[in-house]
Amino acid sequence: QGLAIGGETGGATTFVAEHAPVRERGFWTSWIQVAGPCGLLLSFGVILLTKNAMNSSAWESWGWRIPFLVSAILVGISIYIRKSMAESPLFVEAKQAGRTSKNPLKEALGKKENLKVVLLATFGLTLGIGVASYASIVYVQNFLIKFRFLDYNQTSQIVMVGLLLGNPFYVFFGWLSDR
Repeated sequence: QGLAIGGETGGATTFVAEHAPVRERGFWTSWIQVAGPCGLLLSFGVILLTKNAMNSSAWESWGWRIPFLVSAILVGISIYIRKSMAESPLFVEAKQAGRTSKNPLKEALGKKENLKVVLLATFGLTLGIGVASYASIVYVQNFLIKFRFLDYNQTSQIVMVGLLLGNPFYVFFGWLSDR
């Protein structure tokens, strides 16, 4: 999941940046960062609704599968969106001018200097951000359940409120980065 999300996030950010006006790229790409917490909010919501709609034995035996099945709808929607999207104007222009790579993987990883930058970005920056953000959410939830003895529903609601309160800051600081 981490590699898939990392690849999708980078691609989505590049795609949005290439479509955004030059002086508004930080603002528009910040919405990509909002997508992760919104996905977590949606997943917590679906889990809570499903879990509370049945008794605990049904949830534990088969009900926990329902949120995964519901996510298949989102996969279908994302495939449809992906198939119907056109390339960005900047990419089309670069392709027509012959400035695209014939073998991007070899060019990115084939030179020692490039490999160092890729590894630093992947393991030094991206991994740290992912671990800090997602692990903190999972850790907070587990801490509240196991050590503060809150129930799952209350803990999920606390984490959801935290995610909701944090989301506007992504957009604000994206907007601020354009200044």
